[in-house]
Amino acid sequence: MKKITLFILLSSSFSFGQNKKLDSLISISKTIKSDSNKVNLLIEIAQGYLNKDIKKAENYGKEALALSKEIAWTKGELTAIIRLNYYLFLQGKYTEALILVDEGLQLSKNKKDEIFEGRLSNSRAQIMITYKNYQEGILSALHALKIGEKYDNFRVKKNALKNLGAIYTIKGDFKKALDFQTKCLAYSTQKNEELDIALANIDIGLIYINGFLEYDKAIAYIKKAEITFEKLGDQSNEYTALNNLGVANMRKGSYEIAESYFKKSQELSQKAGLDKVLFMVNSNLALIETHKKNFDLSEELLKKILRDSEEKNYPLVKSRVLALLSLMYYAKNDFRNGERYYQVSKNYEDSLSISSNALLIAEAETKYKTAEKEAKLKEAQLEISQKRNWIIGLSLSFLGILVTGGLLWNISNIKTKSAENERIKNLEINNQKRLISAKEIERQRIAKELHDSVGSQLTVVSTSLDNAFYLFEKQKLVPEKLENISGEVRLAAQSLRDTIWATYNSEITVLELKSRIQEFIKKFGDDNNFKVELDITGDEIILTPIEGLNLFRIVQESLNNIQKYAKASIVKIEGSFDINSISLNISDNGIGFEINEENRGNSFGLNNMKIRAEEIGGELKIESELTKGTKVIFHKT
Repeated sequence: MKKITLFILLSSSFSFGQNKKLDSLISISKTIKSDSNKVNLLIEIAQGYLNKDIKKAENYGKEALALSKEIAWTKGELTAIIRLNYYLFLQGKYTEALILVDEGLQLSKNKKDEIFEGRLSNSRAQIMITYKNYQEGILSALHALKIGEKYDNFRVKKNALKNLGAIYTIKGDFKKALDFQTKCLAYSTQKNEELDIALANIDIGLIYINGFLEYDKAIAYIKKAEITFEKLGDQSNEYTALNNLGVANMRKGSYEIAESYFKKSQELSQKAGLDKVLFMVNSNLALIETHKKNFDLSEELLKKILRDSEEKNYPLVKSRVLALLSLMYYAKNDFRNGERYYQVSKNYEDSLSISSNALLIAEAETKYKTAEKEAKLKEAQLEISQKRNWIIGLSLSFLGILVTGGLLWNISNIKTKSAENERIKNLEINNQKRLISAKEIERQRIAKELHDSVGSQLTVVSTSLDNAFYLFEKQKLVPEKLENISGEVRLAAQSLRDTIWATYNSEITVLELKSRIQEFIKKFGDDNNFKVELDITGDEIILTPIEGLNLFRIVQESLNNIQKYAKASIVKIEGSFDINSISLNISDNGIGFEINEENRGNSFGLNNMKIRAEEIGGELKIESELTKGTKVIFHKT
């Protein structure tokens, strides 16, 4: 196929139906040989699946990346990395996205392609936002901004300003956020880029909503953007703008106007098959129903979105819906479920922002050790080279031939050694910084665990004490109430000891984890009639603190559930640990239960265990049947 034909095809994005276009591109891609044209086609196909099937977008992106590497086409490889990173990011695969972006940054630096370096620095800034590592995000965005200004590259500079505005919005520094987003708007206006002008107007509108609470100003900015999107035929952004107009009016207290915007966006995005927009709009409609006190309808809507977002793999949507479920239950005066969904929401949000940190640390440590080995190897090679050159130089001097040439060679070699040592030193410093950054994220995760476990229990204690004082004044205080408070204090103290155990260890052996479980079983068994059999192998295997703590919490939650519901006489805890995999099973011979969507979604304990499993890169399944007991199965490879 000639390149001119391919160019016309790629440019005709809206000349015929999106499905037909994708089918045509896929068909054509099968006829093209392994060259740059096919890479371009695969990238275009991946982009076409972005709003339809994110997993297919990822697969085509990976195919484009593999092919560009095969044909050694650097530009295609870097383009594929940028697109693939975005697909991974949307699915919450932040660690995989970060590794890919760092690979692209290294390639762009090696090839001295600063434009791609700037684009990838912007991608890195976005990932750092999810890790709540705002300082790293700001540094990456500023680096991109410097490159964008140097070459007056619109995309790099505009996205850097946008990222800086987003970071300062999240940090709550709305004045700085508005300054960067206003500069983004001015730059887009200067370049006469209509789409980017509209996007900047949206961002400024959101700052006025969240930061300054000036809803009329927000509506004015977002309305301008919505008109532009409609004019350009940009459906996804148009329907998102309608949703944001609904949010601004809802915050303003104009619920009827807000609902009309939400319903319009819902109708249009449903017709266009834009799932991500539809999920967000439906969650806002559920919020309207909560305001109207139509709690059953709100709950039904939110739980449907929760199931759909899990099926479609949209983690950011799921995080928002969990928070809205908590809000709905609080509004309904169902404080028990409100608190439960609040904790699930916070844990899930945390699992997104700090996801797979064990992988980050492992990767950083591996790269650091590799750099260390590489440094030693280079030193040995340089020493051998130096001795060899010295012998050659001596021989040449003795023969009286090419004396000057030999001296120049030695000088060049010294310079090469100096430059190589400097490169190795910089490599070690960069890897040390990355290792420190990853460990800092891990410490933040443990601090969050302390806040969520001990903090929530002490809140319960505080509330119970307030209630006890009230009952005491009314002369209605009974000993059982004080015993309940005492029990909550003991639980908080135990949670604190468990978290300190994880905090003060840089690594945890399986033997230490087993001892911790045995200690808990002993205390637990005093209050229960069931017998616990423990069989865990692989004592010498090393775990990260978060792996150890989360596995311990899964065992705790399982035993708590058995105590409350199972009516079991025997519980078996079986574990197998090696360097390649972890398996942990907790089974009982109790009454069991029927697993269905309703109790799967409503169980705080089961959801909490699942989130803890996902945080450490594992998978958790529950198997149960009436009268046949229950089995909790954790596996990680």
